[in-house]
Amino acid sequence: MAAGAGAAIAFGAGEASALSVQPIAGGNNIQLNRGETVALANARIAAPVVDTLLPGRRLDGERLTLGQGVQRSLDRAASKPGAWSGAKVYGPLNAPRKVELYHVSRR
Repeated sequence: MAAGAGAAIAFGAGEASALSVQPIAGGNNIQLNRGETVALANARIAAPVVDTLLPGRRLDGERLTLGQGVQRSLDRAASKPGAWSGAKVYGPLNAPRKVELYHVSRR
């Protein structure tokens, strides 16, 4: 893939869905659409997957692991109509320096 280009990764069956990854200064912005946010929140797999891939990572100033924080962000977004979730990952995806989680509601 060319530098500066974004990527979309489709997963799941049935309804069209995609996780988008866009470059930002110093890293990548990973954004889930509404359907993926709700599906991942309900599946309860964020913490085990993220904590396995990035063991020992904690959110800044939090007792939560990064995976627990991702799950909490997914849960908060899924509980609000029209909301979705994402993360800004600074540094390489496999060894980030910093991760900022967010969820956005259009209400």
